[in-house]
Amino acid sequence: MIIETKNNETLIRIPSSIDFRIVQSVIEYLQIVEILMKNQGTEESAMQLAQEVDKNWWATNKQLFIK
Repeated sequence: MIIETKNNETLIRIPSSIDFRIVQSVIEYLQIVEILMKNQGTEESAMQLAQEVDKNWWATNKQLFIK
């Protein structure tokens, strides 16, 4: 494995002998970390968004539960 930093980026060269599913899992984890680092939201705004999503979901799906 080779790791180098170049132009404000970290390049990681991984041999093909490593299972690609493991590499994909690491990449997905790093993408989540990147998103979390950029997050500027507050707990209050997250709660408001969750309530809006719940409201919209119920409006779309209530006919499945109420006849």
